[in-house]
Amino acid sequence: MRLSDGVSTEVEGLRSARAPDVDAIFKEAVELHKDGNTDKAEGLYRQILAARPDHAGSLHLLGVIEHQRGNYEAAVRQIDAALKIDPTLSEAFNNRANAVRRLGRLEGSRSSRSTPKPSTSAELRSRS
Repeated sequence: MRLSDGVSTEVEGLRSARAPDVDAIFKEAVELHKDGNTDKAEGLYRQILAARPDHAGSLHLLGVIEHQRGNYEAAVRQIDAALKIDPTLSEAFNNRANAVRRLGRLEGSRSSRSTPKPSTSAELRSRS
């Protein structure tokens, strides 16, 4: 049996009404996060991602929560996922760098080479 167009439209309308208002939830999550209520903020970010897995802001701020909890590897993974979706999130680059710094690695930097970095100006001159 086939549904009429009128019924189909009503079903679509119900689906839309039940969909979370992502912008409002995100705004509330950010406020909770700013107030230090990371557990509730995390729950809201995850609720958003359940509805919209490509929500870069929620992925980024989950990474920030991981960083705040000392889970730096997880922070980098979350922020990388956000940047893959939206490479224009400048704050995400900064927060990723902070998490990487906490891990004690500087990816792609000169200090990652096997040659130790000179510690004094005399050592610098001797290598020139």
